[in-house]
Amino acid sequence: MLSQSFTPGADLLPKEILRHPFVIDIITKALLKTEGDYIPELSEWPDGTRSDVVLAHNPPTRFVEFQRVVDKTFMQRAMGTAFRRAEGSQSF
Repeated sequence: MLSQSFTPGADLLPKEILRHPFVIDIITKALLKTEGDYIPELSEWPDGTRSDVVLAHNPPTRFVEFQRVVDKTFMQRAMGTAFRRAEGSQSF
């Protein structure tokens, strides 16, 4: 029997899978033609919102974000994050 946190609808199992280095490499190789350059990053933002999974690149000018619901608020926050990363801001 699965623990409550891994039952359908909890979304924790897919999030944990997406944070595994092997899976990260599969994704970044397919999308970006690179491996070993991305690591999981905290996904809570200064405005209190939270992403499902964020993969960060070093230097922090690029990132990959997974989100179940993409709406106007999400897009505004993602664009703001991208601009702050491009400017070299440490506040993401």
